[in-house]
Amino acid sequence: MTGTSALERLRTHVEARVAEGLQDLSRYRGHNWCSLSVEEEKVFDLRLEELPRLATVMAAFEAAVGLASADVADNPALTAALCDELPFIREAIKLLESDGIVSDASFRYWRDFAALFGIPYRVAFVYFWKMRFGEMREGHLIIPGKYHGPEVAPSEDPFGVVYPSFDRPSDESLRDDNERPF
Repeated sequence: MTGTSALERLRTHVEARVAEGLQDLSRYRGHNWCSLSVEEEKVFDLRLEELPRLATVMAAFEAAVGLASADVADNPALTAALCDELPFIREAIKLLESDGIVSDASFRYWRDFAALFGIPYRVAFVYFWKMRFGEMREGHLIIPGKYHGPEVAPSEDPFGVVYPSFDRPSDESLRDDNERPF
């Protein structure tokens, strides 16, 4: 494969993995980051057929920006070449190093990366948020001492896992003195 760019080599890898994944979609049904539950399918308006590409490209993105402990396509040279070839990957790495977690700001890097593999904006957007909400439910995005948004405060379980808790207004505070017609 000499003479081909890192992106072309990665595209070849992604297409092979997607073709393999489309052979057995049942392995993409579930509650993991790389799978889709029936509920998520409805909420995020994703199709099971989209998961092989989304999961493969997300795994490559996370490896490229250092979120995963693996290399892109298990190839350290490809990982380094991709960073050299795609300046926004270096920007994403800097953001993640300074921020320490995946933030809303990192979406644009995922969106740009996903577009290189034919993933439309809407699908990239909902998959990003499917991933973030899943990580929040699992407690991966709640870091004590870090800001997590106005409504989220960490709460701990007896095993030391930190989960988000949402401060919701009571039913009384939602009531208005004037009845609304809707």
